Amino acid sequence: MKPTLKIGITLGATLVILLGVVFWGSSRKTRYDLVDLDKSGIALDSQQDTFQFGKENILYRSWNHDQIIGEKSSDGGSILSSSSILFFEDQSVMFTQEVPIIDKEGLSEQTIPRKEYALSTNEYHADDSTIKEGSVVKLANREYYFNGNATLYVGDEKIKEVSRPLLLIDKTGSVVVYENEKKSRYLGHMVLKVNENTTLDVSSEEYKVAERTIDLASFGGTDNEKIVVAKTEDEKEESSVKEEEPKEKESAPAQSEKEREAAAPEERRKYQTDSPKWEENGQAGQGNQDQQTGSKNKPSPEESTTLDKVVDYEAALKKLEALNKKLTRQIPILRMGYIIPEVTSTKVKFSFVDPDNTLVGVTQIELIEKDSDKVVQTLDVSNLTNEVLLDGLEPKKDYYVTFRYQYDLGDEEGIQEVAIQSPDFTTQSVAALYKLRTVTSTSMDIMVSLDAKVDGIKGVNVMVTEVDGTDSYTIKANPNLLNQSGENLSIKGLKPETLYTFQVELDLVSGRKLVLNQSPRYETLMDTTLNAVTASLTEQQLLAVSYHWDSYSYALQEVDVQLQDTATNEMIPHQLVSQNEETLFIMPETKKKVTDVKVKLVMNTTHKEKSEAKTFTYDVPGTLNYDKQAELTFKKLPFEEQHSVEDTKTSEELVETGLTAKNDYELLFSMVPVAGNDEYKIVAERRLKEQENKLADYGIDSLAMLEEKGWRSFEENNFSITNSENITAAFRLTSLTYDAFEFRIAVYNHEGSLLFHVYPEKRMFQSTIE
Repeated sequence: MKPTLKIGITLGATLVILLGVVFWGSSRKTRYDLVDLDKSGIALDSQQDTFQFGKENILYRSWNHDQIIGEKSSDGGSILSSSSILFFEDQSVMFTQEVPIIDKEGLSEQTIPRKEYALSTNEYHADDSTIKEGSVVKLANREYYFNGNATLYVGDEKIKEVSRPLLLIDKTGSVVVYENEKKSRYLGHMVLKVNENTTLDVSSEEYKVAERTIDLASFGGTDNEKIVVAKTEDEKEESSVKEEEPKEKESAPAQSEKEREAAAPEERRKYQTDSPKWEENGQAGQGNQDQQTGSKNKPSPEESTTLDKVVDYEAALKKLEALNKKLTRQIPILRMGYIIPEVTSTKVKFSFVDPDNTLVGVTQIELIEKDSDKVVQTLDVSNLTNEVLLDGLEPKKDYYVTFRYQYDLGDEEGIQEVAIQSPDFTTQSVAALYKLRTVTSTSMDIMVSLDAKVDGIKGVNVMVTEVDGTDSYTIKANPNLLNQSGENLSIKGLKPETLYTFQVELDLVSGRKLVLNQSPRYETLMDTTLNAVTASLTEQQLLAVSYHWDSYSYALQEVDVQLQDTATNEMIPHQLVSQNEETLFIMPETKKKVTDVKVKLVMNTTHKEKSEAKTFTYDVPGTLNYDKQAELTFKKLPFEEQHSVEDTKTSEELVETGLTAKNDYELLFSMVPVAGNDEYKIVAERRLKEQENKLADYGIDSLAMLEEKGWRSFEENNFSITNSENITAAFRLTSLTYDAFEFRIAVYNHEGSLLFHVYPEKRMFQSTIE
């Protein structure tokens, strides 16, 4: 092969590898089936631990098909099982995959994946999909969500009422029940009784409605395999005469001899009697008591050895029952009721079947850590006791319980002892749940609870930590409230606009401390907040300024505005026409017909504790084009239209003269009527000019002669609009009046409310008196 060809092939292969690496790396960053979660809620992760998600989180599928709830701005998050259910705070739910909904008729349809199902009158709805009351949603093999209320039984024992429980079954028979934000675990045969005709047999995965039995495991496929235990010779003989097992059981792989030998050391610990004991070589050896033969009340050595080899609890019970058929007096049989593992404790229910009263002494109960075989707790209880609470456990650890009890059959063997080991069980994990109730700029009210019951709590501390800061301190909480519905904690002295987290720490009577999960980040409000501030013009040509203002520390005393002419940057005077709870109606006092106005909102406040005054000023977005659609002008009358008029000394004329003057001018007003208003009052007003040194020229000796320097009306007209014609009015003025006063028109609507003032932008003629 030519060197150049070898080089080309090498470069090509290298390029393909590089492209593959780039594609693989980019695909790892890709988020598939992304959904924005617009509500807060709770879910269980792939380890069945509770976690919270917030409105800012997203649900997506990763490149390797993991279902993840995380943040938009960062990778990673909480990994869910491939088929999971999300519980939102408003009781709606969401399923991550398409899974079967099984109704009470045994009919099924598929859920809509990643679609919110809203709860209404005990039914869930999403588009045209409905989860009826009493229906079962099969999330995955041995995982069910029941839409209904029921009574939970384990064995024959009534445990509690449940509502819309999530049921997670493992292959050991343990069931995790999650409902109402609480998690519990049970080991035993579980049944949910809905009513007399309806039961959900959780352990058997059967839904019984009247005469109908619905096999839930058959929907959506199953991986259920019964745990196969090495059979004894007697069991093999019994099984040979039984009917052929169903095909599903036939398909379960049998254990090989090597597998049985490998499992034997673990199995030997289970359900063994004190005599004989297992030796290192796996053979039955001599125990504490010598083996006796020939007694009609005691089985032969072969039968005793056979009993020791039984490793399955149910099989052990059957063997004891078989042995008792050969005895005159019965060996007591211990029957397990249930095991309820919690976080730091477990409740064990048991009973004895002892028809011949051969049970003697006390029953010794040992709680043992599975991995280390360490005895955690030992109890000696009377034979009348049928329930015990064992504590001192750790979360998410495997344990088992051994029972040692004695019996006396009344023969020469005397008192004998039996040791029976319970099935293994795992204690629960525990998570703290945090719900923000109220928040201000300096405080938060937060509800804190636990998703599983924790026994033996001595004290509770809640760590309050400032994110990206140095502040950190603890507050106390009530253990009893925390274990029940939760405790509402009021946390004060926080900083405005600051992120905080909370974290529960449990001090146990055992001396251990449980540090639980941290809360989501919660932010305090601004000390004062202004929301949704707007400025607009009403149909009556008033400036409406609406706002929503809130403050934790300051009390609002007065609200005002500042108006600025954008062309000149000058401030525009204004009048407050009216005001409701959060809206001001303002009339700008601009002399221009059209003005572009910039608005500022002014809040005059007082500190609630210190009584100090403080003013907050906020810019209102945008600029308003304020157009009165009215104008006022002067007209000098021709000589032939001038008429004589005699002015008299009155407060209305504000001049003192006995001379005869002529009406030389006319004040002309016109406006476009406002839609929806058909009656107006037009008032002509005037105000003496600020020319104190020239008052004598107008016949006024001093300012004291004026009753009022402000605006005074001197004529008014009422108008009724019958069509869309403009409103016009004219007012005659003498030369003296024209020169001495400023003029404007006040426009009122039919309710008598002032709409605006119209000013002449400039005079058409200058005064003859300078």
